Amino acid sequence: MGPWNTVGVRRRLEAQEELFGRQLGIDKDTMVVLYDDSGEDATRLFWELKYAGHDKVALLFGSWTEWQAEKLPVEKKTNKAAPALCC
Repeated sequence: MGPWNTVGVRRRLEAQEELFGRQLGIDKDTMVVLYDDSGEDATRLFWELKYAGHDKVALLFGSWTEWQAEKLPVEKKTNKAAPALCC
């Protein structure tokens, strides 16, 4: 097999769909802004979401403090997880 294990990639994307879609309440119409301490994890997740077909995703360039200082939108509610389908 070549350097890309597409079965593993597909399983990872399915797990992310479960996490975002059912557990966090994020769907294809939800805008997601990603950030982290180093930029590496956010960047990786950005491309994984893009690959999975989620177009409303962006990376935060700057800091969370700057975001708040600019009074940019912040979600204030907690998303409810969907009920589990099985045990």
